[in-house]
Amino acid sequence: KQVIEKCGLEYMKKREKSVVKHCGEFCNTVISINFDLYKEYSALFQNSMVVYIKVPQERATSVSNKIDYDYRDKLLQSLAHITVSVDKCLAKQSVKKIMTKLGDFYEDR
Repeated sequence: KQVIEKCGLEYMKKREKSVVKHCGEFCNTVISINFDLYKEYSALFQNSMVVYIKVPQERATSVSNKIDYDYRDKLLQSLAHITVSVDKCLAKQSVKKIMTKLGDFYEDR
């Protein structure tokens, strides 16, 4: 909010894109971004593996941007290499599920 107030939206968007692009150039790096950023900069992830962490709809409706859950879900499932459904936001449980899905993905290749 302060960046937008001081420097303007155009500057913030330019910096945001620069950071996402820079992070996407690293090998073996995990970047967690929200749907709006991914949708806006999806072209920057063409050479990346995309993992969609799918949260239950009742958890997603508490998200501030109120994106239509079904639309977002269909889009992300079509773009993701791996979809991991999590029941709760328990870090340990989620990491185990992600690692299992990654293992399955690479075994099938």
